[in-house]
Amino acid sequence: MNWFLRRRTLVGRLTCALRVYGDSMLGKKLRLELLVVIIMGTIMANWAMLNVLGITSTNSDLFWAMFGATAAIEATIEYWFDTHDEQQH
Repeated sequence: MNWFLRRRTLVGRLTCALRVYGDSMLGKKLRLELLVVIIMGTIMANWAMLNVLGITSTNSDLFWAMFGATAAIEATIEYWFDTHDEQQH
């Protein structure tokens, strides 16, 4: 486990965890959560840059709402995998 702790970034740690857990239920959950964060993060970053450049004029409250939606999606994924895992045992 020491090699896992040496990874300094979140993505590095997630990558190591995916290698360890592979196609197990935890590995699938990690991949799905990472995918949600990458997609929503990319959308929010690009949209914010369009605001900075003056191409759009979106209210900042929308970005906080998108952040909240991302957190809600991740919590739903966590809940679903936890309840699904309990039903198998």
